Amino acid sequence: MQSLNLEKAREKLLSCSRPLFLFDDDADGLAAFLLLYRFVRSGKGMPLKGKALDEFFVQKVNTYQPDLIVILDKPVVDESFFKGVHAPILWLDHHKPQHPPSSVLYINPRKEDPEQNLPTSFLAYLIVLQDEWVATTGVVSDWEVVPDQLKDALEESYPDFLPRSISSPQTALYDSPAGQMARIFSFALKGRMSTVLTHMKILTRIKNPQELFKQEHAQARLLMKTVLKCQEEYDALKNQIAPVKDDPLLSFSYDASSTSYTTDLSNELLFLYPEKFIVIARLSGPSYKCSLRSTKHRVDEILDQALVQVNGTGGGHEHACGAVIREEDFSTFLDILRAKIQE
Repeated sequence: MQSLNLEKAREKLLSCSRPLFLFDDDADGLAAFLLLYRFVRSGKGMPLKGKALDEFFVQKVNTYQPDLIVILDKPVVDESFFKGVHAPILWLDHHKPQHPPSSVLYINPRKEDPEQNLPTSFLAYLIVLQDEWVATTGVVSDWEVVPDQLKDALEESYPDFLPRSISSPQTALYDSPAGQMARIFSFALKGRMSTVLTHMKILTRIKNPQELFKQEHAQARLLMKTVLKCQEEYDALKNQIAPVKDDPLLSFSYDASSTSYTTDLSNELLFLYPEKFIVIARLSGPSYKCSLRSTKHRVDEILDQALVQVNGTGGGHEHACGAVIREEDFSTFLDILRAKIQE
């Protein structure tokens, strides 16, 4: 699978001394960053909280003066970004294929096969071939089956992290140590940026999962203190959600005073209620930021149809999408979704 490009990516990483990693702020993006950073042991990581890469980031990037820009798990990069930055670019992704300038080393397995949805963390693993537990965490967090190549390597190093008996993505995410680590990764990205950067630094130095699970040292305890606090907040929100028996739509919204758990909640609710179309929304300013999930329906197609009728934006994968909907249109948006899934 794109072996030549993977080798080129490896060469670029080995030849750089000041890379800048720009990654999506979810567990898959974080795992991809950790894999590449732990491979080169240099550079800086910057999680992007839902923002598109555009001219807004050009000055920040150029100020750092990287000798390689690595973009991870971001579905779209604006042309203005490519024109404005000065360093070469490596871009790993698994969303709908894009067409960046020929100077960009763009690795996306869906260019070859639209159905080959390999998480970015697995693509990063194919480059570095180390830290199997980190790669597995990223894949499991993305609700995907762990490829055999990674599973075989994991079994040699950490056989209990994801037992062979577990084959379904949802069971891996909610009933395995790998799934527990995926939640740690996700919660590590919550809160103030200074705190997130501290967590990232800690994770670059963790040698094995047990350091975190058993809180074996001060850095692990510091990170897990935040994780446990997030878990309490998350559980408090989850306990407020009550599905309506005859309603195919399960929706829940909360305000901006809480940390954002939309992605985490939507994934777990899909696991608990696989027959439902899930919409979790957090009010932020004048809009609701939403996570949509379904195992039965093409979420991307339904969302595209709904967005024609409301003031909002969004997109993503076939069964998992994000959207931003103006507050005044949110109720209408839910009604449109409910009608679409009942057609």
